[in-house]
Amino acid sequence: MLTYAPRQPLLSLSYEEMLGEHAAAMRRLADFLGLPAAASSASATGGGEGSVGDGGGGGGGGAAPPRYSKATPDRLCAAIANYRAVCEAYQGTEHAQHFDEPCDTTCGERKA
Repeated sequence: MLTYAPRQPLLSLSYEEMLGEHAAAMRRLADFLGLPAAASSASATGGGEGSVGDGGGGGGGGAAPPRYSKATPDRLCAAIANYRAVCEAYQGTEHAQHFDEPCDTTCGERKA
């Protein structure tokens, strides 16, 4: 997979894991980086000492939802204005698998 850096530590963490299992994904990331799990929870949720919106009480408690939210459409064709051209350019490459809809998709969410 990553032949240019085969001996480097690698953590495989998918977008779906970050979105659906955020707290567990952040714990895995903290463990990989050698950080305490509380640090990952505080940085992802805005908790912890001195962070904006922590009410001065610091971290603690259960896992809070992430303080960031997704800002792009769920469908790739809605996010890329020239989806067809980009999709066709990647056909036949190892990256073609990332295009989850056919290149000739007319995306109803995109304004013409």
